[in-house]
Amino acid sequence: MSGGSTVLKHSGNLKARLFTLGAGFYDDEGDWRWMGPVGNFHIRSEALPAEIHFELSCGHPAQYGQFPFDLRVLVNEELARTLTFQANERTQVVGLHLAACETDTHIRLESGESFVPAQRGSSADVRRLSVRLSHLRVEPRGGMLRSQKPGPRFEQVGLKDEALESNCSAIHRDCPLCGGTECASRKLLGLLDSTRAVGPKKYHLILCPSCQLIYLSPLPEKEVFDDLYIGSMQFVDCTHYTGKRAELAMQYYKDRVNELLKRIDARDKALRVLEIGSGLSWVSRAVNTIDSQAVTVAQDITAEAVEICKWVDHYFVGELASRLPDIERFGPYQIISMTHVIEHLPDPIEILRICREVLDENGIVFITAPYRPNGWNEGDPMARWQEWSYNHVPAHLQYFNEQSMKRCAERAGLAVHYFDTTSEDGQVFEAWLGQSANRTLKMSMEKKIANKA
Repeated sequence: MSGGSTVLKHSGNLKARLFTLGAGFYDDEGDWRWMGPVGNFHIRSEALPAEIHFELSCGHPAQYGQFPFDLRVLVNEELARTLTFQANERTQVVGLHLAACETDTHIRLESGESFVPAQRGSSADVRRLSVRLSHLRVEPRGGMLRSQKPGPRFEQVGLKDEALESNCSAIHRDCPLCGGTECASRKLLGLLDSTRAVGPKKYHLILCPSCQLIYLSPLPEKEVFDDLYIGSMQFVDCTHYTGKRAELAMQYYKDRVNELLKRIDARDKALRVLEIGSGLSWVSRAVNTIDSQAVTVAQDITAEAVEICKWVDHYFVGELASRLPDIERFGPYQIISMTHVIEHLPDPIEILRICREVLDENGIVFITAPYRPNGWNEGDPMARWQEWSYNHVPAHLQYFNEQSMKRCAERAGLAVHYFDTTSEDGQVFEAWLGQSANRTLKMSMEKKIANKA
């Protein structure tokens, strides 16, 4: 459990005890402005071990012509992260785990060759760029510092319960989209009972007002994920993929695939489809009934459905990142499907970034996931959420709306071209994501939305 946290803009006298500003930065009204090519800061040894989080943001893309550009984050001279900023991506959140150390830990930010830094002062050239480092938060893991006071209270919404802990140390997970590093900005909706014997008995349900994502906290430990996905059977009998149930599922996915194909320019190309977290690979199955020449590729972390899914050409088992070399061999893909998957992902932005890497320039990322309980509004009793059929705790880690889905897509270098919440009486959303520069898809979807209205 964290012993508390400190945010750069609100650190007060505690700042000097946790971190110090190094060469390459100047203080810009509480944030640090970096005009590179190198910037340094130090995490004090008495704060270690610690988790640190900070944001890096750049100016308006119209003022800078050198996109994309890379920034490197080094910890004690070893490369920890490489961040690539696209023209449509202005902010990235960095999280690092720092081990205990007798001396201060040195963090260095370096720019790639494409980064042309601006100059400070009235002579600054707006065609060049400065980078702002903000919301640096240090969470010591070795217990609360003696001078540190408990953090501000959460705004509690909809449920008054003595079990709701009210200080920052009670909440272990920041918003996975925007960081949500300021405790006071998060709304604690209530507590949900776990459905698993492993791990915590209850989880906090939190709303991030910044991006409107609703998410669970704390993030489950590895043993909980293993119990959910490795140690459990998902498809215990053939009724999951045969009979009336399968017929209804197939009709739905065939309808969706046909709609997708209307908006994909696949001329002179074999149709290539990737399913992530595929399970029974319904999209691949539907595609094969429409285009027998299509190439279908599926990925899942378990092999449970491999033998069932004879309709898949290539079924890869393992974490997505580890199977990426195999997946890339058959891309780029005109359709990438994540049906009821994104709500399970600890880091949805990272998975969407992988999607962007293997997505055809005119392709679509097709996403479905739980939205909200039917008719639910912020402030309603938590019993409605607890009784919801899609309330799978802790398997479902987050619940998107259109605003949070757009934030997630933008952070991954993609754009939301279509978002609908009419499925299952408003309980499930459907989103179509594409490359940000795909103007044809954008105009096609705008026409579809206008016709629907």
